[in-house]
Parts: sequence; structure tokens; C-alpha cells
Amino acid sequence: TGARRFFRRHEIVEKKRRELGPAGNPRFVVNDSRVLTHRPLAPGRERGDLLVSVSAASLALSAWVATQTGESQEDRVERVVARGVLHDHEEAAERFLVLSGVLMLVTAAGFVRGNIGRAARLVSAAGALGLVVAGVQVGHSGGTLVYREGAANAYTGASKAVADGDDH
Repeated sequence: TGARRFFRRHEIVEKKRRELGPAGNPRFVVNDSRVLTHRPLAPGRERGDLLVSVSAASLALSAWVATQTGESQEDRVERVVARGVLHDHEEAAERFLVLSGVLMLVTAAGFVRGNIGRAARLVSAAGALGLVVAGVQVGHSGGTLVYREGAANAYTGASKAVADGDDH
């Protein structure tokens, strides 16, 4: 009976493998009776990995564009805002750019099978949370530039004295 059960399970596994074909990405696990059985990947996992990787690449690209835009406007804003505050924002933006690039590479490593891919997927989840913190830092320093330091005055024509509240 044990051999009959084994061969029956083997027939089922082979039938599933033929149904899935080479692109079916079969996985095998040991069940309670210590027989290898077929278990496919969770539906849509590869598409989910691809979506995460494309999103990470889009984020890295947009961070690069934002950094380039900020650098092109740096001289104009320096006339109105103290260099130290502007430098803090610039450093936060560069940190965000580097971290988003690293996250892009780590999410791409999530396609690797086995422990490396599994670890990369876990690290990318944690890295995404860290990237949120870095994004908040960039946004906060940018808000400080505009609302406290008067960086918008570089585009309105108002002087720093008006921005500081000096009327004379």
C-alpha cells in the first residue's frame, strides 16, 4: 500500500508538471508522508516582484531628476537663503538618491531563486521603510527652505529683507 501511494502521488506530480510546462516554474515540497509533491509558486508572485522592481527603478529615476533640478536652481536660491540650510537639503536629497538606487538593486536581486532572492525581498521591504524616512527628511528640509527661510522669494523677486520681515 505504501508503494502504491507513492506511485499514485508520483503520477499526480508528473501530470501537474506536464500541465504547467517549462514556464510553469514547479516547486516541490516534502509532505507529511515524506513524499515530494508539487506546489507551484503563489499566483502572480513573479508579476508582483516585477512591479516592485519597476516601482523602485521609477523612484530612483525620479530622485535623480529631482536632484538634477535642484542643482540647476541652487545658484538662484543661494542668493536668498543661507548656504547652511540649503546644504542640509542638498545632503538629504543626495542621501535619498543613493538609497533609492540601492533599493532598486536589492529589489532586482529579489528575482534570484533560493535564499538570496528571499533575503533580497525581505531587505527590500525594510529598505522601503527606511526610504520613507529619508523622503520625509528631504521633504521637511525643503519645506523649511520655502516656508521658514523664504526660498520662494528667489522666484518672486522679493528680497531677503522682505522675507525676514524688515520693512525699511
